[in-house]
Amino acid sequence: MTRRLLFSIAASAALAGAACDTAPRNQIGLVGPIVVTDTTFGTTRSLFISPSFVQVDVGSLVQLSTNAGNFSSALVWESRNPSIATVSQTGLVTTFLPGTATITVHFVADPLNLAIATVVVSPFGNP
Repeated sequence: MTRRLLFSIAASAALAGAACDTAPRNQIGLVGPIVVTDTTFGTTRSLFISPSFVQVDVGSLVQLSTNAGNFSSALVWESRNPSIATVSQTGLVTTFLPGTATITVHFVADPLNLAIATVVVSPFGNP
């Protein structure tokens, strides 16, 4: 999601005095609105996790990734079921017990831009 900030810039001809009459008219006066695009997170519009569904055995490691590219250091990874599986801040999932764990990731500055992965953990040797 691109954030847009709206600014208005005004210059008063009355404050400029007589010098205003000799200056080019396109450099003095009202300017705006000016739209500034916040590119903190580049062109990423929606955050995605890959893979979004995984089925593994207890004791497995699974690497999840996102489309955040160079901005992956600005992500927060969380497990909604840490007794079943945990996730590191690089997206590495470690499984502990059978069950289903929900893994989420979002930008630090934009917690509403959220992606979700489901990790189903089966007893060892029993997918």
